[in-house]
Amino acid sequence: MAQFFASPACAGQKLRHFTAHELNQCWAVTCVAVGHSPKWAMMSFEVIDDITEVQTIAAGNAIRELARLQKQYGKGRWRKLKGVAMVRLASGRIRRAELHWYEAHGIGKREMKRKRYLD
Repeated sequence: MAQFFASPACAGQKLRHFTAHELNQCWAVTCVAVGHSPKWAMMSFEVIDDITEVQTIAAGNAIRELARLQKQYGKGRWRKLKGVAMVRLASGRIRRAELHWYEAHGIGKREMKRKRYLD
């Protein structure tokens, strides 16, 4: 099972690796605790499986939103990534979806979006 790195603000835990399930449970807590955008708390879906087939779409100056990301979340090596995971929708339905998000070392995943369904 793949694991993701999360910040210590996540549920007051020490810096460690989290599984996808643990990460979903604490993302909203982390965003509130460190003052990030509440978009995570309002996602219309929940990632219920590990994210696979991860690919980098853009990095550094190739990211259109780079200035905003740095202003809102802090400076870092920002990348835009995509991957595939099983998600649970607000209706309770489970589907396989392509996800896009921004990520920077030391900052973590931000602004995850469901782009399309793959099933």
